[in-house]
Amino acid sequence: MNGFTTSSIALGILLLASPLALAHEGHAQNAARESRSQASSQSSGISQQQAMREIQIDGYTDVQNLHKTSKGWMAKAKEGNHQVSLLVDDHLNVEKTQAGS
Repeated sequence: MNGFTTSSIALGILLLASPLALAHEGHAQNAARESRSQASSQSSGISQQQAMREIQIDGYTDVQNLHKTSKGWMAKAKEGNHQVSLLVDDHLNVEKTQAGS
């Protein structure tokens, strides 16, 4: 084979493999997310670090007074310029709550 043919074949293989690699990467991310959610629901709850990470992932800032309750992890945080009360449940859901709930 000449250099052009070999290069063309290599390029063709790369072009075919790229979508497969991206699909695999997306599947791996979804599997990791699912695994994390399953692990938290099978345990006796989530850790303070997990609760903090979920709050931050949801875009809240200046997280304060993060503490465990019978409902999950409660905290105060900023949403833009407004302070809100939050609950992180054992399924990693972050919800705004009414003050005092």
